[in-house]
Amino acid sequence: MIQAPHPPTDTLFDPPGVIDSATDDLPSLLASSAVRLGPYETSPIADLSQRLYHLKDHKERSAAFAALAALSAAGTLRSATKPHVNHNRLDRFFHCASSTSIVSHPLRSEYRLVGNFCRDRWCPSCARTRRRRTVHDLAPALAQAVAARPVAVPRLVTLTLRHKDEPLNVLLTHLRSCWKALSADPWWQQVAPGGIWALEIKTARRGGWHPHLHAIVLSPWISARTLRTKWRAITGGSDNIDVLQVAADPQGRYSKALSYIAKYISKPANLASWSLPSRQEIIIAARSVRLWSTWGTLKAAKALVTAAQIDKSADEPWVHVAPLTLVLARAIAGHHESRVLLATLRLNDWHVFSPGPVAPPFYYVVPPVPPD
Repeated sequence: MIQAPHPPTDTLFDPPGVIDSATDDLPSLLASSAVRLGPYETSPIADLSQRLYHLKDHKERSAAFAALAALSAAGTLRSATKPHVNHNRLDRFFHCASSTSIVSHPLRSEYRLVGNFCRDRWCPSCARTRRRRTVHDLAPALAQAVAARPVAVPRLVTLTLRHKDEPLNVLLTHLRSCWKALSADPWWQQVAPGGIWALEIKTARRGGWHPHLHAIVLSPWISARTLRTKWRAITGGSDNIDVLQVAADPQGRYSKALSYIAKYISKPANLASWSLPSRQEIIIAARSVRLWSTWGTLKAAKALVTAAQIDKSADEPWVHVAPLTLVLARAIAGHHESRVLLATLRLNDWHVFSPGPVAPPFYYVVPPVPPD
């Protein structure tokens, strides 16, 4: 039996204190001198479910929102008539998870959270959900591909560009063309018949941008010396590469390696690490850039992940349990089952996939509304 979270000072369940109110009007907030999420997500007028869903990501969400709002206010265009950031995108980001509910699967002991999530590329909370779904769906596909060809061991390959003081969009274009050239090389096609790659954006120690690729490659053997020689020739001098063999977990899967690369699949950079102008440059440069892809024997895995991003609640017998705000209110009041359900969902990033030691050993029941 799962014990309810006990510490009385747990901020997850304690009611919010008296905090200065902030406006819920998005245009008014955008017109203010300090464009940030802080006044909204730490004020009593904010929905409890939104505050809980973004509890871990407040700093990064604030940084991302400030950059998006600045781009919207500047009116920069990505084409003749289309802005880089429109008002609808800001509104979805601002109100992400403001209306959420818990649903359950009647045939399995599974619970998950559904609601008005923004699914923005730069929302860290939504990125965590994408990362969890990616690992959940890719792990079986990767294990199946390894079982089909046991000699092809998963290896983690990192490919980096030499430091250049150039705009990020130029470096991303160069990196993409170099990867395309390597993928067309007969040697690479032979030693790397399948895999997954993802983009990461960082800054170099000497300043400037430092984009590079991470890939999980199914290969019997990759010569680091040969790969370095070919990458140097393709990039025009970059020889910083790395090749590591990936170990399987006790279940024969590669969840740890997939989690590592999935964080770049879901979000290529942490915007809280940069200044406002740098954040804006990242958002503009990465807008039309593919963040990840598969090839060869793992190409079918991309279809699995794409399908996982689609809400299939209409096709599956998911049953509405209760609004998250109601469950939170009952947990604050000391209701044991509400506390167990919330702790379990948060522990599993808001989705319990299958019965297990962390699954609630009960079906959550909402008391009927008394008649008038």
